Amino acid sequence: QLCHDEQDSVRLLAVASLKDLKDTVLPPEWTTQALLPIVKQGSTDLSWRVRNNLAKCFSYVASSLNLPSTGFDSQKTLVVACFVALLQDQEGEVRAAAVGHLAKMVHWGGARLFESHLQALLPALADDVVVDVRSKCALALMDASEGGTLEDSTIVKSFTPLLENFLQDEYPEVQLHVLNNLSRISHLFPQMSGVVTVILNMSKSGNWRVRDGVAKLLPHLADARGLEFFSTVLLEPAWLALLLDPVSDVRMACVSGIPKLCRVAGGEWIVQNL
Repeated sequence: QLCHDEQDSVRLLAVASLKDLKDTVLPPEWTTQALLPIVKQGSTDLSWRVRNNLAKCFSYVASSLNLPSTGFDSQKTLVVACFVALLQDQEGEVRAAAVGHLAKMVHWGGARLFESHLQALLPALADDVVVDVRSKCALALMDASEGGTLEDSTIVKSFTPLLENFLQDEYPEVQLHVLNNLSRISHLFPQMSGVVTVILNMSKSGNWRVRDGVAKLLPHLADARGLEFFSTVLLEPAWLALLLDPVSDVRMACVSGIPKLCRVAGGEWIVQNL
């Protein structure tokens, strides 16, 4: 009844309160009948404030439905459809709130629902005019890459072009969300040549935090692409230049990565070349 109240300030609190049920053990047969219609209504409510409040806690609301890992496919599809509506909302604040739950919803729904409902939305979110949407989308992609929900081939195919664009975004905040988390998928670097090229160019960025991120990432690149690639492509234009950077944090990032370089290159190579 409260979710249908004429006052949107009442409805927004009622819809968001669904998240508080996530620690209860309500049977999915009941939640899909009693709660799922409320989620559907909240995702299309005429008041953007109601939609925004639901978007802020959407993954917790989805978890509160207690749907098992197998079965209830149509209900799971409906939940993801509600989430899609929020990701495509006309209000940027709603989209930003929803995309903050993208990674959790990828893991909640699994690869099938990602490929059928969410994957096609990524280019638009990655190119959103609202910087907060792009920033949260960049971080969400990195979080979605872990956990084994998505196959490596899906990550490479779907995420690589988006990551390249994020790394070249005009806002450093967006760049750093990707740059500071790329080490988590460093095993995929051999299949992401475009990303590696962009990273090399970023070593000359005017923003020291970006250069710091590149310095921290280079040892992971060396580990993924091998010593020959590091010594011929990364060493002279990037790593040695950053080792002499005017900002001490950047120089420290290079020094902190030397133990990993030692494991990749061996002590003899380090002594002779560095």
